[in-house]
Amino acid sequence: MWIPKPERGQGQGRLLMADLIDAATRLGIRRITVEADDVGRYAWACIGFVPDRASWNYHIRLEGLGRLARSRNELKPQVYHAYQDVLSNSNPLLIRNVIRWKQLVKSTELYGPDGEPLPIAIGKAVLLETGARWYGEFDLEDPETMRIFNEYVRRK
Repeated sequence: MWIPKPERGQGQGRLLMADLIDAATRLGIRRITVEADDVGRYAWACIGFVPDRASWNYHIRLEGLGRLARSRNELKPQVYHAYQDVLSNSNPLLIRNVIRWKQLVKSTELYGPDGEPLPIAIGKAVLLETGARWYGEFDLEDPETMRIFNEYVRRK
């Protein structure tokens, strides 16, 4: 799935992802696997996908720790160390913590018209401002995954 840049941020990707999960439910599919790259590295995690262990341990965590370190001076020390602890843990479910990190830091990739770095949530930066592509799974039989999905697509 690819949403052109001018149309991103308008909810189209969210609707397409919701349609994917809804179609899988109707077809009786229990698990969906994706390769998350580009903006999908963040979006798929937000909808409830969880990276496989290898992706989490050898890509997301390692590159995420590096991106986190670049913003160390922008975060309170206790916050930085809490985030560092999460990224030092081998449990892929912790990606669900990362997507909730909302403290703003300076982007390393997005710049305003004045050439200054734009603010970005550190969780989004950790997943998007690295080269950490990942493979992951959505478990349609897992209540927590479905809760995250329903919240993300704004269903009750």
